[in-house]
Amino acid sequence: MLDNITFTDTITIEDYNDLRASVDFITIRPDQAETALKNSLYLLVARDNDRPVGMARVVGDGGYVYFICDVIVRPDYQSRGLGR
Repeated sequence: MLDNITFTDTITIEDYNDLRASVDFITIRPDQAETALKNSLYLLVARDNDRPVGMARVVGDGGYVYFICDVIVRPDYQSRGLGR
């Protein structure tokens, strides 16, 4: 179940691209991923025994406009309440 889920605010580039690929998002070059993650205003990563199983990022201009993006939950964890 979801008993072992913890939340962090970091993810490696490799895990980020692996998580993206798990839901058929394109994977991005490591330099792009590093910039994207570094410049996120907020990053939340759900982990099951340290394995990233979901994430979401907030990006924006820092003053008025904010977007929630990269909302990802691995298929085997979907429909179990993690994305809420």
